[in-house]
Amino acid sequence: MGLCRRRMRPSLTTKPIKKKHSGFIRRLITSLGAPHEEPMKFEQDFKDAISELPDKEKDKLILRLLKRDIPLAKRMYFELVSTQTAEELRLEMEDRLEKRLRYIANPNFGTGDLMMELRSLSGEISAHVHTTKDKVGEVSLSLLLLNRALQDFIPRIDRASSIKAHKIGIYIVSKCFKIMILIQALHED
Repeated sequence: MGLCRRRMRPSLTTKPIKKKHSGFIRRLITSLGAPHEEPMKFEQDFKDAISELPDKEKDKLILRLLKRDIPLAKRMYFELVSTQTAEELRLEMEDRLEKRLRYIANPNFGTGDLMMELRSLSGEISAHVHTTKDKVGEVSLSLLLLNRALQDFIPRIDRASSIKAHKIGIYIVSKCFKIMILIQALHED
């Protein structure tokens, strides 16, 4: 009578995922529109039917689609409404990078924290480029990120374990390689 029965939550380790389920999960993710999925091709009949819709209906559909695609909504807002230029947004992004890198300059943060922050900031740079189409900003912001990280964190990387130092070294080298490719593409333009 005095026993309390706890509800047991199923643990992920209790049942291994069977191969037939992993295929199902892969198909499910693909059907939900995974990022690697190719863009849908539209037939001319479909395009004509959309162009025949009343303007009010088109506006409703566009707004519904933009709610689901936030990066596209930000890009359209920048191109259609925003009074800021790409250079102004680049300066704001530089300030955010500086603040975040100063925040993790705290001695309590390790190389793992640095890696997480570098990846996060790289994602923010990519979002900025997607919004503004600022190729020069992509190069300058990425260079700023790597320069500041290397200036401030070399002693910590030296003290880190060889595995962590190797991981961050590979990340920095690959990032430098990407920046070199971007610079070369800018020279061609």
